[in-house]
Amino acid sequence: MACYSVYHAHDPLQMVQHDEAQWFQGRESHYQHVADVEASIEEKPLAQVAQVFAWTNHIECDWTTNAAVLWHDTTMPLRSTSVGDVITCKATGQAWMVMPSGFRVL
Repeated sequence: MACYSVYHAHDPLQMVQHDEAQWFQGRESHYQHVADVEASIEEKPLAQVAQVFAWTNHIECDWTTNAAVLWHDTTMPLRSTSVGDVITCKATGQAWMVMPSGFRVL
């Protein structure tokens, strides 16, 4: 199993204009750590990132009830992980930004 962290962008414009600089400069002021997820797929990291994204998206169900997801109660309203948000691997520090058609390595 691998553990990943999910960060939601504070600025909704990240969904339209993806600014990677916000991740690298002043991350704490631009993103909120909302969850940690245990990915169960024993495959390549990208497949695990896709699983983490699917598990923190409200398409099928409320992701806060998934046993693999440790949701961090925040002052921000809960929402689905979406374009402009970032998923990181806790073991390696590798980060991926959610894009309209997949994930971009940061």
